[in-house]
Amino acid sequence: MESLQFLREFGLPVAALACIAYAAWHGAEWIAAQVVIPLRDRHFAFLESLESTLDAIAKTQGQLAEEIKRVSTICRGKPE
Repeated sequence: MESLQFLREFGLPVAALACIAYAAWHGAEWIAAQVVIPLRDRHFAFLESLESTLDAIAKTQGQLAEEIKRVSTICRGKPE
């Protein structure tokens, strides 16, 4: 009977607004649990993968720089 008393005191538009607010609140909770949190977790996993990939690229670039130095010193030592 509480809902009927609420309707009598505040009217149908306020009750409808309260229902819409309640539905919006639960919809936002569902979106957060089903969309936002998994998306955030996948993004963090992507960032960790990207970090390890960038570390591997940096290591490879360092090795390439050493190889280029070695080749250039060999080429400078040879007569043309």
